[in-house]
Amino acid sequence: MDFYSFRLFSHHTEFSTILRGGKLLQEFMVDAWATTEQNRLRYLRMNQDVLRADVYQGLADALGTIVNEEINLNNLGRRIILPSTHIG
Repeated sequence: MDFYSFRLFSHHTEFSTILRGGKLLQEFMVDAWATTEQNRLRYLRMNQDVLRADVYQGLADALGTIVNEEINLNNLGRRIILPSTHIG
């Protein structure tokens, strides 16, 4: 992402062919966004064990609060962890 930020920043000392590319600039920006989003989702998919650390505690708390009711663990759903900063 830093690479794309650097390339899209207007530098007064050099001529930027990317910024003067017209429709190619738009395509570059869409490709940059898609690449960055894919890398973020790949990180989330590959690091689920790290991201679930606090979720296990929340699950244990939820199970601990229900004392007399019978619990069906299948109703708790599938664990898909996305951070609150993820938009989409």
